Amino acid sequence: MKLLAILCACKNSTDQIYIPVREYEDSSISVFQRRKVRNLFKFVVSESFSGIQKGTRYEVRYEDYYIYILSSLHHNVVAYAFTEGAYPRRVIYKGLEKVLDEFFSQLGNAYQGIKSDDKIKIQAIQQILKDYSDPANIDQLTKVQNKVNEIQVILHENIKKLLETQGDLDILVEKSKYLDAAAKQLYKSSKKIDKTCCNIF
Repeated sequence: MKLLAILCACKNSTDQIYIPVREYEDSSISVFQRRKVRNLFKFVVSESFSGIQKGTRYEVRYEDYYIYILSSLHHNVVAYAFTEGAYPRRVIYKGLEKVLDEFFSQLGNAYQGIKSDDKIKIQAIQQILKDYSDPANIDQLTKVQNKVNEIQVILHENIKKLLETQGDLDILVEKSKYLDAAAKQLYKSSKKIDKTCCNIF
């Protein structure tokens, strides 16, 4: 999961839709594809804006990209976050709330006078993009969850290594004093089934 872009779109007083805020962190996308991807993001924003109701949240998936949308409750302004892979909803919507706050902090109602897609630099939104690029950077729960996942992987690896150091698993099963005859038979049967499955494929 990686935050690639934050875009803000607005509708001016003559009902024209513009995208004055466009911030990207798409260095993971090849140079040859970057322009195409940015144009795709702008296309999604411009075409979806009219169908978005005030004060709503949306989550849309397009191929490997997830699009999180937060619409202002009282204004014709919508913030979009584009991510590579799923992003924790609680975290991304908190980030988009900050984006809208910073948008209005700098522009207020002046967005109604915007008449072009000229990019407006809002330093605080650039910082939000940087801070939220990885949810573990700003969310303790995500950080803990990632740590738990790492521990689980290590445990699985250790168990596998432990069995390897003790010798052949078939011999271990035969020698085990904790497995009765039925359990040993079940192990042998399941092993035969595994081999059959592998042979089929």
